[in-house]
Amino acid sequence: MGCMIRYGTARLSSECVDFRPVRVLEIELTERLPSITNGPSEAGLTYGSAAILFRLHGQPLDTVIVQLSEEVLSPAGLAAVLSDHLTSTVNEHLQREALPAVHSLDELSSPEYQLPCSAWNTPNGIDTVSLSVVVPTYRRPHELARCLDSVLANTSSPLEVIVVDNDPADGRSALMLQERFAGVASIRYLPEPTMGAARARNRGFRAAKGDVVALVDDDVTVDAHWVAIMRRTFAGDPTLDCVTGLILAQELETPAQLWCEQYGGFNKGYSSQLFDLVEHTRPGLYPYQVGIYGSGSNMALRRSSFASSDVFDVRLGPGTPTCGAEDLDVFLDVVLGGGLLRYEPSAIVWHPHHRDYAAFKRTMRGYGRGLGALVAKRLLVNGAHRRQLLRRLPAGVAFALNPRSAKNSRKRPGYPAAATWYELLGLVEGPVAYACSRASSRRPTGRSDTLGTVGVAARAVR
Repeated sequence: MGCMIRYGTARLSSECVDFRPVRVLEIELTERLPSITNGPSEAGLTYGSAAILFRLHGQPLDTVIVQLSEEVLSPAGLAAVLSDHLTSTVNEHLQREALPAVHSLDELSSPEYQLPCSAWNTPNGIDTVSLSVVVPTYRRPHELARCLDSVLANTSSPLEVIVVDNDPADGRSALMLQERFAGVASIRYLPEPTMGAARARNRGFRAAKGDVVALVDDDVTVDAHWVAIMRRTFAGDPTLDCVTGLILAQELETPAQLWCEQYGGFNKGYSSQLFDLVEHTRPGLYPYQVGIYGSGSNMALRRSSFASSDVFDVRLGPGTPTCGAEDLDVFLDVVLGGGLLRYEPSAIVWHPHHRDYAAFKRTMRGYGRGLGALVAKRLLVNGAHRRQLLRRLPAGVAFALNPRSAKNSRKRPGYPAAATWYELLGLVEGPVAYACSRASSRRPTGRSDTLGTVGVAARAVR
């Protein structure tokens, strides 16, 4: 082991010789470029680079890694570094807006580029699309408070914010809500004493009154336009059943957080994508390459698309032996059922990756276990899907193990082999975990053994 760093009470042991944290920033290109300093970080280290989300007229264009070799990177130096990375992307955006192309990013601060972006125009029908926000929580009152603050600070107000407490006996979340949000009429508190993130999500979904039910984890911070983007996206396409959004790292202060990004993070790119079984398909493992759809940390569902209010399988997810994949299971149900899923990068949330190496390894094991459990469920329950999945299984194993696959190619030489082994261990454990979860489930749901019916039901309703 190369070094030991303390972050409060968390202790990170890792191969981190020469480790330098990464500053996480966002910059609007119609404003003048700032100077960027290289430190110090919370741990007193200098930043070796900056991960900068660049936006134009509020729209996310890309995240660019900028090296910080000097104490201060000037605006002119930043513009020079970015010219090769962003100019073509910027001009594509400007062309869509019928604005003249630029040769230098400095030109974007002139008045002619300050006009609102057409992507922010309100489509017909947005006022008729109401949105409920569901935030399941488990013993994280401080993180929950920050999440709720960000939701309430949005440019568009949700119909309601439903907090589902998955450990009401703990009492801290309820107390925090009484102390900080007692005067906020839109916040509703619901207890769900039976352990399991899927149960908490289902509890919130059943109680929601909005046409769209958006779900986020209790530790994320949502972007100021997140509610408006979700409402606008569903209003603009009445055939959508599910929307996922862009999830970015809130900080990259430790090796474990960098490794999470190298593992894949949650970022699925900066272009909108559609997924179904007819027009918007993919080669290879599709539709079973579940990592392409997004994550349950940032998702929204059209309520009328789901025949049952128990949307999430209670045998999957955190709080069960399977540890995860209750969100991926729903994404598969939508696509395999003939529905339409959209990944929309303009709907942004910021996620705090685990700082601690031990927690990172546990997370990798949990990801693997959830995926293994999901595969086991799909193999056991439906004969048609079983045949499709078995045909893709060899390619799926190669995708998981090949260091050059899209899943593994982002891992740098310092990425710990132990984390990969923990993920594979979890993958092997997944089927057994799913069997245990089925056996111990005290409240089976009608939909957990019915696959691929969500989108079909939605088409019948509409």
